[in-house]
Amino acid sequence: MLGPIRFDASPHTAQPATTAHSDTIHRLVGQIDGLVSRIHDAARRGHDCTDLQQQTDQLRTQLRQELSQEIANETQRGGLSQEVAEQVVSRRYNDSEVDAAIKGIDSERALGDLATAENDTVKNAGTTNFRVGEATAENLSGARAELKQSVQSEGADAILARHPNDPAVRSAVAQAGLDIAQDNLTAQENQIPNLHQVRAQDQGATSGDAMKNLRGADGKPLSLAQYKQLVAAREQVMIKRTALQHDLNDQVLSMRTNGMSRVDALSQLRNEGYGDTLGATSDTLENGKMPTTIGMTDAERGAYYERNFLDNPATSDDAKKAYQSGQPVILAVRHDTTLSANNEEGVYDDRFVVLQKTSGGVSAREFDSSQDPTTQYGDGLLNDFDLPGSADDGQVGKYAKNDTPWYQSFDTMSWHRTYAPTRLADGQTIQLSTGPDGQQTDGWGTLEKLYTPANGGYQVQGDLNGDGVFGNDGQRDHKTAGGNEFQLHAGKADYSHTGTDGCVTVPEYEWNDFRAATGLFNGNGDQRVNQAGNIYYVQVNESTLRQ
Repeated sequence: MLGPIRFDASPHTAQPATTAHSDTIHRLVGQIDGLVSRIHDAARRGHDCTDLQQQTDQLRTQLRQELSQEIANETQRGGLSQEVAEQVVSRRYNDSEVDAAIKGIDSERALGDLATAENDTVKNAGTTNFRVGEATAENLSGARAELKQSVQSEGADAILARHPNDPAVRSAVAQAGLDIAQDNLTAQENQIPNLHQVRAQDQGATSGDAMKNLRGADGKPLSLAQYKQLVAAREQVMIKRTALQHDLNDQVLSMRTNGMSRVDALSQLRNEGYGDTLGATSDTLENGKMPTTIGMTDAERGAYYERNFLDNPATSDDAKKAYQSGQPVILAVRHDTTLSANNEEGVYDDRFVVLQKTSGGVSAREFDSSQDPTTQYGDGLLNDFDLPGSADDGQVGKYAKNDTPWYQSFDTMSWHRTYAPTRLADGQTIQLSTGPDGQQTDGWGTLEKLYTPANGGYQVQGDLNGDGVFGNDGQRDHKTAGGNEFQLHAGKADYSHTGTDGCVTVPEYEWNDFRAATGLFNGNGDQRVNQAGNIYYVQVNESTLRQ
C-alpha cells in the first residue's frame, strides 16, 4: 500500500497572480538552471555532484509548491479545470523547468489518488455490498490509469527520483510501466490484421527486408523493421513483468520490517490489484497458482528451495552429492499447462531454480521457463507410443493421432501406435550436458543447448488421448526416451511462442543470465564449470513443493 503522499500542492486561498509571485518562480528557475550547469561541469571533471543535486532537488520542490499555488489560483479565480489552469501557467512561463514541475505535480496527485484508492480497497475487502465493491474497484482502476498517464508524461525515473526509498511507489510505477508496455504491444499487434491467422512458428519467416507471411494495415508485406518493433514490444512486456515482481518482493520485505507477516502482506497486495503478478499468496500450491517466493529474504528463499531439492523423491543421490559439493543444480518446477493455452503458443508459467551452495549460504536464482510443449512445430515432432488394443478401440482428440493401418497382433494381444505431444515426465533427475552447438543462430537468437543423455534412459510423458491435458491417461502415458531429442535452450527469440515441442525453454531475454548462473557456458558456448560440462536437472511438479 502506498503510504501518505506529501503533496507539493496544499490548499491555498485564491489570490491574483502578483509580480512578486512571478518573480519568485523566475528566480527559482534561474537558480535551478545555474545548478544544473554546475552539475554538468562537475560531472565532466569527475567531481562528486551529490550536494549540488540535493540543492537542485530542494529548489525543484519549492518550484512545484509555488506553481501549485498559482495553478490553484487560476482554477478558483477563473473557474478553470485543473488541466486548463496548468496549460495557462505553462504558457505564462514557457520554460522547460516549469513544464517538468507541472508534470511532477500531476504525478504526485496521481500517487495520492492511488494511495486513497488502495486504502479503500483494503478497507472494503470482502464486502458483500455489490455497489461498494464495484465502486471501490472502479476507483482503483481509475487511479491506476491516472498514474499510468503521469508515468507516460513525466517518466518513471523522474517520479522514482522523488521517492528513492519508497518500495510501494516503485511497485505502483512498475505496474504502470507494465500496463504501458502491454498497451504498446496491443497497438503493435493491431497494426498487423492477419497476425493471429498466421501460425506463431511462421510469423518470423523473412523474405529480404519484409516478412514472408505477415501483412500490415495497408495490406502490404510487413517490413522487417516493423516486425522488430513487435518483437521489442513483446520483450518489454516480459521485462516489465519481471521488474514488477522484483519491486513487489522489496515491498513485501519492507512491510515485514514494519511488523506485518509475509502472508498478510501478500494478501494485502493482492487486494490492491497485484494478484496476477503475485501468483499464489503462499509458498505452496494454491488454487492452481504457482507457489510464490515473493517477499522471502535471500536466506529464506535459499533454504526453501534447498529443502524442496533435497527432500523431493525425484532428486537422485548423485544430484544431492553434486549439490553438497558446491556444484550448481537445476530444480525445474512445472505448472501444468494445457496445449490450448495462449492460442497454442505456450506460456512461460513454469520456473527454473539454479541452486548452489556457496561460502555465504545457498544461492537460489529463479527464472521463468516453459516446460510444456506447444503445437507450433506441427505433427512432425509428435512422439510414438505403442499401446495395447486396436486403434479402433477409442478415438483421440485433435492433438494426437492413431496410426490406424498400423497395429500388430501377438497371440491374443493387439497393439497399435499413437503419436502424441510429449514432455519430460515429472519426478526424475536427468544429467544434462553441453553440446557441440556453440553460438549458432536461427536469425533471431542463439541456439546454445543443454542436452539430455545421448542414449536416453529418462522418462517422458505423452498426451495420448489428444485432449491437450497431460496426466489423465494413466501410467501408460510414460515411456523411456531413446535419445537426446528433449533439450534445454532459449525460447523463440522473436517471442512468437515458447519454442518448445517437448524441450524446456527459458525466455530469450533471460537466457544469458540463466546460462551464467549454471556456469556451463562462456562466450563461445563452451563448458567451463567442469570438464564434462554436466549439470543435474530435477523435474518436479509444483504440487510437490512444501513449506
